[in-house]
Amino acid sequence: DTTAPAPPANVKAAAILPLSAPSNILSNPGFESGTSPWVFYTNGTGTFAADVGGDGSVYAGHAVVSQPGTNVQLYQKDIALEPNTLYQLSFKAYSNTGHDVSASLQKHGSPYTNYGLSQVFDLTTSWTTYSVQFTTSGFTGTVNDGRLMLWLASYAVSGDEYFFDDVELKKVNGFSGTGWEVNLSWDAATDNVGVAGYKIYRDGTLVVSRPSSAVSYSDLGLTANRTYSYTISAFDAAGNESARSTPIDVTTQASPDTTSPTVPAGLMATAVSANQINLSWTASTDSVGVTGYRIFRNGIQVGTSTTTTYQNTGLSPNTSYSFTVSAYDAAGNESNQSSSASATTQPTTDTTAPSVPAGLTATAASSSQIDLSWTSSTDSVGVTGYRIFRNSIQVATSATPGYLSTGLSANTNYSFTVLAYDAAGNESGQSVPASATTLPTGTVSGDINTLQSRLASTYATGSTANAATYLATQQTDGRWTDIDYTARRVGGAWAPLEHLKRLRVMAIAYVRTGTYYHNAAVLNGISNGLVYWSTAKPDPADYYFKNIGQQLELGPTLIIMEPYLSSSLVSEGAAYMNDPGGSGSNLVDTASETIWRGCLNESLTNVQKGLNAIKNTLTVVAGSEGLQADFSFHQHGPLLYNGGYGRVFTDSLSFWASMTRGLTFAFESTRMDALSGIILDGSQWMVRREYWDQAARGRDITRPNTGTSSSLSTSLNLLIAMGTARKPEFEAFLSHIKGGNDGALTGNKHFWNSDLHVHRRNDYHISVRLSSTRTVGTEYNSGENKLAYYLPFGMTTILRAGDEYYNIYPVWDWARIPGVTSPYKSIIPTIKSGSEYRGTTNFVGGVSDGTYGAVGLDLKLDGVTGRKAWFFFDKEFVALGAGITEGNNIPVFTSLNQTLLKSEVKVSYDGGVGSTAARGQQTLNSPKWVHHDGVGYVFPVSGNVELKSDRQSGNWNLIGVNSGIVAMDVFSLWFDHGANPANAQYEYVVVPGINQSEIETYARDIPVRTIQNTPDIQAVRNDRLGIAGMVFYSAGDVEIRDGLSIRVDRPCVVLVKESAGQTAVTVADPTGLASNVTVTILYAGGISQPMVFTLPGGTEKGRSVTQIR
Repeated sequence: DTTAPAPPANVKAAAILPLSAPSNILSNPGFESGTSPWVFYTNGTGTFAADVGGDGSVYAGHAVVSQPGTNVQLYQKDIALEPNTLYQLSFKAYSNTGHDVSASLQKHGSPYTNYGLSQVFDLTTSWTTYSVQFTTSGFTGTVNDGRLMLWLASYAVSGDEYFFDDVELKKVNGFSGTGWEVNLSWDAATDNVGVAGYKIYRDGTLVVSRPSSAVSYSDLGLTANRTYSYTISAFDAAGNESARSTPIDVTTQASPDTTSPTVPAGLMATAVSANQINLSWTASTDSVGVTGYRIFRNGIQVGTSTTTTYQNTGLSPNTSYSFTVSAYDAAGNESNQSSSASATTQPTTDTTAPSVPAGLTATAASSSQIDLSWTSSTDSVGVTGYRIFRNSIQVATSATPGYLSTGLSANTNYSFTVLAYDAAGNESGQSVPASATTLPTGTVSGDINTLQSRLASTYATGSTANAATYLATQQTDGRWTDIDYTARRVGGAWAPLEHLKRLRVMAIAYVRTGTYYHNAAVLNGISNGLVYWSTAKPDPADYYFKNIGQQLELGPTLIIMEPYLSSSLVSEGAAYMNDPGGSGSNLVDTASETIWRGCLNESLTNVQKGLNAIKNTLTVVAGSEGLQADFSFHQHGPLLYNGGYGRVFTDSLSFWASMTRGLTFAFESTRMDALSGIILDGSQWMVRREYWDQAARGRDITRPNTGTSSSLSTSLNLLIAMGTARKPEFEAFLSHIKGGNDGALTGNKHFWNSDLHVHRRNDYHISVRLSSTRTVGTEYNSGENKLAYYLPFGMTTILRAGDEYYNIYPVWDWARIPGVTSPYKSIIPTIKSGSEYRGTTNFVGGVSDGTYGAVGLDLKLDGVTGRKAWFFFDKEFVALGAGITEGNNIPVFTSLNQTLLKSEVKVSYDGGVGSTAARGQQTLNSPKWVHHDGVGYVFPVSGNVELKSDRQSGNWNLIGVNSGIVAMDVFSLWFDHGANPANAQYEYVVVPGINQSEIETYARDIPVRTIQNTPDIQAVRNDRLGIAGMVFYSAGDVEIRDGLSIRVDRPCVVLVKESAGQTAVTVADPTGLASNVTVTILYAGGISQPMVFTLPGGTEKGRSVTQIR
């Protein structure tokens, strides 16, 4: 025998950290004692038994799926877990088909809270060891209700068999003393006579020989934070040895750091001015290294520092402050706080007057009262108060920017001014006057009654199906035993809120004709429930439920029940309602509370205060959240949120406009114009049929079964019923939402305040989501949107039916977001929770003439740089990339799309008839076009394209606070630029609303051509339309056709449209820094025609300007 065996194939390696024994908290991990306490459940048909041999053991668990169901799982329950603790799950497994399994750890029982583990494992057809480490979450204090679940339902088909052995769940509590361990496995080799055994090599050196029966090996005692390379050969009895297998590298992790830095010493505080104290201290030491220091002032953290000094500014003069400092390291270990150090800021001699109060408004609240409000003044030290003048005579002072002028005559005009003063007696000049006329006598009290009647009628709707159950299970003291009234907040919800929701159902049942109409037992239950709430005082942990969430349930209930409740209960309930506060939709919610309080207490002042606050949100204020000049909506900083907080905002304002129609405090025409604008000129651009564009939803995309525009239908119906000036447009929008009239809104719009570009035609909707240094791109907040780091760098949404991305997010590959060029990493960087996540460059924006548009992006993202541009025409858009570079040996991808798989995928390599692509992932070698779900992707330049059309799995808790394993069919298309790309390029054309035969015709005669694609200029022209789009990243010129060139004197984006002997030039400055741009048209023969564009400023920086020649 001289023939060597074949090399071992399918070698796998995994590094694990051996743990201190005893540490496995699962029972019967190897199924040596049968199947108990493991439980196999299926709503299909199948069996589970310990009837097969394991991997080196006598028995293993064996699940047979005869008919798959929607719930197929193997689990073990009643597992004791410690909170915020690192655990490791490991097991051996395989399936006869190689189908996957997912593992999760959750509460055994409703609400099935995830306890920190949700992981999909790619099984093979032979025994393989799998492991994952995770930190427990979702509970406080030790629990005994954990359930480890191995989930098969999303992957198994009829006839699948799964095998499990040595399932271990261990707390990571230190090294066992033997170092790291690498577990190897491989497929059995073949030989013409027979394989005698295997040789395992580590870093080229023979480690051990194993018999032929062993196709796995555990290499022990390895060093942390080191990469090892393994190869395996097979040998036979004659001594013939195969070639070694393909090397496989595995890296052990660094040893966990659990040591806190030393406490900072020698803290000194020195007052250097009336407003600043400087701190210094001796550096701490750490076993690995100190990352930074946290600074605490009077017990509250006020900042961090990476050095041993800190300057605390913005302090009050002649005031004592106490400071402490703690040190922390990269692993999150933190020292105790240092000894305190105190200092008193210096006194000051103030001769500077405050600024003049601005934005003074006067609003008649009644026949005897006018309400004043203004923007706060600023001062070098601090504003002490304001003096109020009525008809030039001082009548009062106020410490805040507001005043209620009472005791006035009915139907009389009054003029007001305001000045600001500080503690040193310095006074500003008086403000610009504001006037108002008090209301006529006897008109307001009746309007309040009308308002409350309308509110009660509106709120008394909804299902009362559970009213009987609520009444039967309510205790005599008004509570329910299944509600935890001590809960603060878990998993995005606040448990005690259910109490108020039940009272609201009972209130509706009480006033609605039916079984419980004016039923004494129901009234008594509502009263007792309100008393219990007032007595127990449930205390939510966060701002929303404390100030808004509970009030949104309690307020309507009180409005419905006010005529039937005791005055003391009404007063106690009204006391929960807040004054207007916050910004954007939060401000509208709190202002609604103020209106309810006014109705309940018959206070015109409160009704007017709440309504004025709501109306004032329909004013554009530079730098503020809420309504923007381009009719986008901001919340949590300059962050686009029309489809999240903005949706609540417009729903609420439409509601209040309808409720106050025809009353003395109805919305003025200017306010109605603004409300119509944000819906029709803002949000309408962000909706395709019944679905919101994902670009406008913020972190709402991480919540399952959300994102429909159903609430917009309610608002539109209210505004249509009011007969507003733009009623036909509202009707057309409503028709579009209901699935018709796709032509209700077509065109192109760039939202310059929000870095969003939208292009619409009858057959499709496309948007590009960007973020500059001027805007917040997205957010990670309240545990939601964990993986969105790459999202605002060109996410391109392509919609036809509207539901192309509906609920896709738990299975998305977030390193391949549609339209984005990013590094491809298994671990995506995390946005700092609660912080503003802004773009990294200021050249971000687009140009629009209302019909066509272009967008440019100077890309700097996680080590990747480049230039990206999009150009929008009638049938298509063109996407270009240039100068794409990455220097850290990380692969870089540009994603064309990642959407739900809704049809066959067709591919053509010669431009002719396409063939059906097989499911799975494949590399397309220079395709001419790809077609999926009525969208064509055309490639004018040869090059490989990656395609994947397959099932993808995930869990909602990977991206947010909800939990639930999801598997969906997904279509993905992307360019792989490789690792370390240098000046890479791409070019593709997307043609939505086209069938396969039409894409064949289109690809043979593409009407668009790329003029230039470099890091300096990206330009495209549609020769049939006579339209060219150009992105200039610096001053320069480009020839757009024979005999016609365009030159610019600074960075900008330009559209040139030639038609009927005229040339229309549209310009925008994506940086918002330029006050003017000169565009010169260069004709053949040396003729030039300069055009100077004066660019808008203020809230309209970035808006496009057009000239026609």
